[in-house]
Amino acid sequence: MRTELVSQEKNIVVVKASFTTEEVTKAVNKTFKKLSNKSNIKGFRKGHVPAKTIELYFGKKAIYAETLEDVLSNSIDEIIKEYDLKIIADPDLNPSEIEENQPYEFTVAFEVSPEVILPKLDTIEAEKIIYTPTEQMLNDNVVRILEAHSEVVPTYEEREVKKDDYVSVKYTSNIVDSDGTIKEMEKDQKI
Repeated sequence: MRTELVSQEKNIVVVKASFTTEEVTKAVNKTFKKLSNKSNIKGFRKGHVPAKTIELYFGKKAIYAETLEDVLSNSIDEIIKEYDLKIIADPDLNPSEIEENQPYEFTVAFEVSPEVILPKLDTIEAEKIIYTPTEQMLNDNVVRILEAHSEVVPTYEEREVKKDDYVSVKYTSNIVDSDGTIKEMEKDQKI
């Protein structure tokens, strides 16, 4: 495989990969061997199926599609390593079909992480902000924490209701319908 850097703009890198006719033929033969090892065709042991039988069984188009898939996945991995790309998205590629006894080439675009140039740390100045809480802030927080963790405890002593008390009231009301029947309703409310 031969690769060529076509363009590099901002964070998009476009690479063109080309394969000779021999490389394509070798990849197709490798696919035949792989399918021969995987296929369970009557009358043949795995790994001993002739190429012509595999071609009749799967079809030429399917074999070339499988070859293309293998070639592309391996090529993309090699291109990423060769150009030391730090990709941030799937590669954008529109491959053509592999043809018998023909060289093959494709172009792929990679979205890579942008290069960020940071200033030297000793040149950065920052103002340290010192936070000093007031006495009122501290008291407000103490009250808030006390209220958040407080419990309501019932008192059974006879006394008047005071501010911040919780009161449970039980009352009964009579409702008269239009036909004159009286319904008694009992409610229990906490206020």
